[in-house]
Amino acid sequence: MGKIIHGHSRYKQGPTPEYRAYHAMKTRCLNDNAARFEGYGRRGIEICPRWLVGENGKTGFECFLADMGSKPTPKHTLDRKNNDEGYRPSNCRWATPFEQARNARSTRWVSIDGTRMSFAEAVERFGAVSYRTARMRVHRGMDDVAAITTPLLPRHNFHERSASDGR
Repeated sequence: MGKIIHGHSRYKQGPTPEYRAYHAMKTRCLNDNAARFEGYGRRGIEICPRWLVGENGKTGFECFLADMGSKPTPKHTLDRKNNDEGYRPSNCRWATPFEQARNARSTRWVSIDGTRMSFAEAVERFGAVSYRTARMRVHRGMDDVAAITTPLLPRHNFHERSASDGR
């Protein structure tokens, strides 16, 4: 058995959640046989040297843990703020599944009032319509911002009109 330096990889219950996240990050970026290597390592997503080899007598994992801290909750996962950039302290955070979903490569981004946000967040903050309606409008060719901020036209209630016309 090798020397345990930081104590996070071989607890009786198994590795800590932080160590599992660290190991998974390295696997995605460095192991060309890994299932998810295509979307990470092959795409050029790198890990900062501090987290790979360590510095000032600390291992890479110890530096990672010092920079990231412990996971706030069991549901939080390691997330890159900008998915086109690598793993480093300024680009990583512990995120909830909701935050992760909003930050996927497939996320549609919009700018409203000079602020960049996900399409879904823009609908929540500025939406005059539901997310579904805004997406349908974009699918039909409407500009993102207009699709989000343009209110629905009032509906005509034909039953009320018929009754008021005496029909």
